[in-house]
Amino acid sequence: MFATQPVEHHYFTQSTSELRYPKLKGRYNNTPFRVEESLEKRTETTGEKCLEKFKSKGGELVVLDPNNPSIEKFELHPKDTVFPGCTAGLCRSVTLWTVLSPFSESITLFPPHATRQGFDPYNDKPHWQENYEFDLEDDEYAMWNNGPKPVRFAYEEYRHLQHISDPSPELLKELKQFHDDKYYGPSSADQGSRRVYITFSVNTHAILHRLNQTNETLENVIVVSVDLDDYISTPLQEWNALPRSRKAYENLAKLLESLLDTTKL
Repeated sequence: MFATQPVEHHYFTQSTSELRYPKLKGRYNNTPFRVEESLEKRTETTGEKCLEKFKSKGGELVVLDPNNPSIEKFELHPKDTVFPGCTAGLCRSVTLWTVLSPFSESITLFPPHATRQGFDPYNDKPHWQENYEFDLEDDEYAMWNNGPKPVRFAYEEYRHLQHISDPSPELLKELKQFHDDKYYGPSSADQGSRRVYITFSVNTHAILHRLNQTNETLENVIVVSVDLDDYISTPLQEWNALPRSRKAYENLAKLLESLLDTTKL
């Protein structure tokens, strides 16, 4: 069942009409995104090192901070291949996918991706069981969008593994190769198409790391990092919305629409 009260966050306002969003917990550590701690512990995969390597290969990082009143919207182009991703692939990336789905004739839109709690062993460990109970919780997405959530990337192929807690090294290698080929590598998009990975907070670090692993060059690859936590599961008190409620989805969708320029699609 839903919680009886929305989760309270502290935020600041510049005016009565402008909502300010709380800064995320966690470390930024000389990076414009929050770092992923297991990767940060490895000298070769710190957030700073991942960003440096990503840029050296020709990749572009765009950070969208809704606290910045002068932020420019990120402009999507026709024929872009867009990859929405968040931690479990259940809330933020689903909302983003829903916002962009009306433009699916102009862009190639991948399903939502569970970047850190799905079937990609991004740090060489399994994490898919971490969102299993969360996946079963009540949710009003269908009330908002008049239909079920899209199936997350790789879940058609590997959902049957959710109950396996100790996968073999061979299985982890297979899963990593699947994501290398189908999601992060150059064959994931048509030649000449911009690959645009839109993600949130700490997931940026994981995506940069995986892109570095799977590409010799990252020309025409953009990672868009939206500096927001999961406001579906923990809505701002200003929204007066319950966790994972229809109203939470509506408000996050409006926020994401304010950060993306779709006029050319």
